[in-house]
Amino acid sequence: MNPKVEPGALAVASPVAFDLFLTLTVTTKSGPSSDTVREPLRRAARRDFAIRVYE
Repeated sequence: MNPKVEPGALAVASPVAFDLFLTLTVTTKSGPSSDTVREPLRRAARRDFAIRVYE
């Protein structure tokens, strides 16, 4: 970024994708009803991002 350009003067596009990786360890320790697990999924669903689950 050029130091002479104010950050607010630049247009920023909304993301078209959302990549989130939760390990089995994180989800197991947090529990299935944890906000750590559920909140990112809620945000993705609100923005109509695709959610893929891998085993």
